Amino acid sequence: MFRSIVKTNSNISLNDDCSDSTESFVSVVDSIKIANETSLDLKITPRHDTIGLEAEHVETHFCATVTARDLPEDDDSTRASVDIVVALDISGSMSGKKLELCKETLTLLLRELSSRDRFGLVTFGDEGKIQIPSKNLTKHNKESAVANIKSIQTNGCTNLSGGIGLAAQELQSIESPNEVQTIFLLTD
Repeated sequence: MFRSIVKTNSNISLNDDCSDSTESFVSVVDSIKIANETSLDLKITPRHDTIGLEAEHVETHFCATVTARDLPEDDDSTRASVDIVVALDISGSMSGKKLELCKETLTLLLRELSSRDRFGLVTFGDEGKIQIPSKNLTKHNKESAVANIKSIQTNGCTNLSGGIGLAAQELQSIESPNEVQTIFLLTD
């Protein structure tokens, strides 16, 4: 909801009918709603109450404050369960920083997935290999996957079709698949 903006004699006055009597500045407040929930609150506070060509101040500074709503605690019920198989290139060209960034990405992905999700990892250099078979992400399975990912090293040339093909086979082999299934390819 925006407060009124009044223009008089080339001056603009901002009126805030809900202003706090202890606050010396006027503020404009608006809320952005998504799915009938306030996601962001925007508050704009000008330094001067009146600005314009014939006013004391012809320009002013504004302070904008954007506040996001709190995220619900562990509310995984808002998204569908996923089956994700990652095809990770471990060929020689991935050595160094590239492979380390991919390992960090996988660790971050595992942190975001819940026990309702399934995760599998296929690595490929000269040949594709199922590094982590697709399984539900219990706490133990997550910890085991992270340890496995940390130990991966580069090896061989790039057999991209072998890696993607094996990842697709792994995804198709899941009994009672989740609503969302995907292959995530990490390569240079």
